[in-house]
Formats: sequence, C-alpha cells, structure tokens
Amino acid sequence: MLQRIVQSAAGAILLLVGAQVSAHDLMTLDDFAAAIGWDFEGTEIRTEKVGDTLYVLFGVGGNIAVSVGDDGVLIVDDQFPQMMSRIKAAIAELGGADIDFAINTHWHFDHADGNLTLGPEGTWIVSHSNARAMNMDDHVINLVSMQYGQKAYPAAALPDITFDDRMQFHFNGERIDLVHFGPAHTTGDTGVFFRGNNAVHLGDVFNGAYPFIDADNGGGHGRHNQQADVLVGVPIAGVRAPSQLDQATSIHDDDRQESRHMDRDLEEDARHIDRE
Repeated sequence: MLQRIVQSAAGAILLLVGAQVSAHDLMTLDDFAAAIGWDFEGTEIRTEKVGDTLYVLFGVGGNIAVSVGDDGVLIVDDQFPQMMSRIKAAIAELGGADIDFAINTHWHFDHADGNLTLGPEGTWIVSHSNARAMNMDDHVINLVSMQYGQKAYPAAALPDITFDDRMQFHFNGERIDLVHFGPAHTTGDTGVFFRGNNAVHLGDVFNGAYPFIDADNGGGHGRHNQQADVLVGVPIAGVRAPSQLDQATSIHDDDRQESRHMDRDLEEDARHIDRE
C-alpha cells in the first residue's frame, strides 16, 4: 500500500484547541518555509515506483501519488505552485501528460496549494465536501509554536467534484476508492485506496508521530481509531510500497498506540486542571 506517504509538514504532535491569534501574528508561506527549512528553489522531485501504474513523488509538502496509464494521469495531493513545473516533468518521465484529476486528501496548504495552478489549467479537482468548504474561507492553522494563515482559494482552484462518504474511480485499469471516516486530522480527510496496486494514500491522518489534530478547524481525535480499524478490515492481501511505507497492520497498531498515548495525556491534563 501507499501507506504512510505523508510526513506532517511541521512535525506537530499535539491536539490543538482554542488558541487565539491576531492577523499580524500569522505566518506567510515564505515565513513558514524558512521556519521549517523548506527550499522551493533547490528541492528536486524524487520518484519511487509502487506498482505497475502507481508512483509516489517526494518534494516539498505532502507527497504525491501518481497513477499513469491509458486513461491518463490522476494524482493525490499536489503540493505547491512553486513545485508544479518539476512535478509535471517527473510525471512526463513516467509517460504521463496533462494531469486529468487531482484528489485532495484534505484542505491544508501543503497538500492542496497546487490547486492554484492545476484548477485554472483544467484539471478536475476532487475532495471531500468539507475540504472544499474549508478552502472557500480564510483559516488559521494553529501549530502551537507558529500559526499559519491559509487564505481562501479562488473559484478556479476549488474542487470541482466532492463526495460525503465514499466515491469510486475506475481509472487506469483499477478501482480507486475514496473514503471519508469522519473528523480526524481535519474535518474533511480522504483515504484513497488503489485496489489494483494494493495501495492507499492517507494524507496526514498517519504521519509516523503523534497525530496532529487540527481541532480549531473541526478535526477530531476519536476517528483515528475508527480509520485504523477500517484499514485492517480492507481486503488488501499484502503491502508493496517504497521505504517510507509500512504494513496496514503496522499502521493500525501505530495509530492505536498513538491514540492511547493521546488519551492518557488528555486525562492527565484534565486531572492537572482539576487539582488547580
């Protein structure tokens, strides 16, 4: 599976609730990139093969799944406009041409700002309905040590196709399932299951650390366990993926452990507040 192909952009590991920030405290993309060491000019795209028609691209921001075949090109997440020429060049090297569909796993800038380029060019953008709604307004993403101000997207960059619970593509010889489990990392997360390649792109729901729950914008801790349980029930026999990706059962165990740690810490915080 294309299991854990996204690292959390800032390595955030906390449940974020209710911090108030003023507009002048918000970081711009340039500020944010400098703070965490992103290099838009110097970063090259690295490609790994996952299956016969499926690849993963590593660049700046959330990693990109790429399906290339007779039906065209479908990608999952699209990083940033600053990276788009290199993303397109990498896809061309895989035999692809124009990007026909771009699926957003969620609305955060490091996974969806590429919409600003692809939408006006005619790519069909797909997301959960809540993700589209979030992209229609300005929002603050609170990372505790920094607060990023994500601006509303123009109409041409908004998703063209949305779903509420599930939808399917039949593309490049396989069924691709889009599944929403409820609020988790955000209020509009999508898991993308590539059945023919035995792979799944999970956005930032699983990132190898304590889950970052964007609670200020509707994310919810409780659904992480449900998503992990569903993963184990998915009829996927084995996992074939590059080095950053793990077995589905390992994802489940890791997420369960992370959730238990979060439950424990929240209970301890509550006891501490009571003692005060």
